Amino acid sequence: MGERHRGSSSAAGRAAWLYELRRENERQEDATDTANEPYWRETDDAHRVYVDRLLSMLPPGGSVLDAACGIGRYVGAVLASGRSVMAVDASAVHLAKTQASFSDATIEKHDLQDLPYRDRFDGVMCVDAMEFVPPEDWPASWSGSETLSIGRGGCTSRSSWCRRKRSAR
Repeated sequence: MGERHRGSSSAAGRAAWLYELRRENERQEDATDTANEPYWRETDDAHRVYVDRLLSMLPPGGSVLDAACGIGRYVGAVLASGRSVMAVDASAVHLAKTQASFSDATIEKHDLQDLPYRDRFDGVMCVDAMEFVPPEDWPASWSGSETLSIGRGGCTSRSSWCRRKRSAR
């Protein structure tokens, strides 16, 4: 009985730590200094291929969820393709910058792990954000809330920083 209690106490402690980690990540992103903004706006060749490939699989005029959009690095490409975009991020500061740059984008604030959408988008992309998600939240992000956001016949595409070069193959 004591083992079970310790385990559940440990699980509760881990859950509290994960919650605080999410909030700390959000605070850090909100505090990101503007000196790094040019980097966050750059799109390298691998990412360009990645985003273009996803867009090529979607119907004209379709809808895209840019999950963990940051300051909107890929929002312009989606809009330029003639599709609508829902740009979502945990950082209010990043979302304000995205909205200022792309007034045609729909902006909402959500953690990547808690996307509220169901069967809504033709495509979902999540570029270079999964490395910030703790392993316990991977099922919610990788196969849960993102996947459930896609309508029937839709596409999803994800990359993480450590797999950047592979994602374009």
